Amino acid sequence: MKRTSEISDSEIITLIRSANEKSNNTALKALYSQYYDIIKGYIKQNNGTDDDAKDIFQESVVIFYKKIKSGDLQLNCKIKTYIYSVCKNKWLDKLRGVKNHTRILQREYGYIDNYELPAEHMENTERIKSIEKLLNSVSSDCKKVLRLFYYERLNMNEIAIKMGYKGEQSAKNKKLKCLKYIRQFLNKNPGFDISLR
Repeated sequence: MKRTSEISDSEIITLIRSANEKSNNTALKALYSQYYDIIKGYIKQNNGTDDDAKDIFQESVVIFYKKIKSGDLQLNCKIKTYIYSVCKNKWLDKLRGVKNHTRILQREYGYIDNYELPAEHMENTERIKSIEKLLNSVSSDCKKVLRLFYYERLNMNEIAIKMGYKGEQSAKNKKLKCLKYIRQFLNKNPGFDISLR
């Protein structure tokens, strides 16, 4: 039998898709043996701890595993690239807004001017509080849809599946209704400064 470090990407995917629990466990062991050290190295080089690396890696593997298992992910890159990308994004999300980590973010994004990141990555504490207040003003369904779109960055088809909607168009319509409500809220509360796409 192959060592877990020798199992190929296509074999890992086949093992995950299998209904056999032993095969699933073999795939998970292969992911850990092949990629954990790479992620641990990245996180520790960027002011993280062993525990941070374990948490981030585990969360990312769970995401990958569930997406492959459900058929939601059509992988068009190596597993290593996908896992690394998810881990890196999760770690950077954790670091954003912490001033003493700006040099790490600068290395990732190329520049920082007076602790300001490129607009797409700006998430200071006040903005997060404002967004949370906005989300608390909408229905629970709206809150879920907006979180899935803006925080988890799922596409409309993935959101439709997660929310149990008929299809992608239903998810789009729901998002538009939610944004319409939020825009009305913003018009009545001009103190908020949040751009919505």
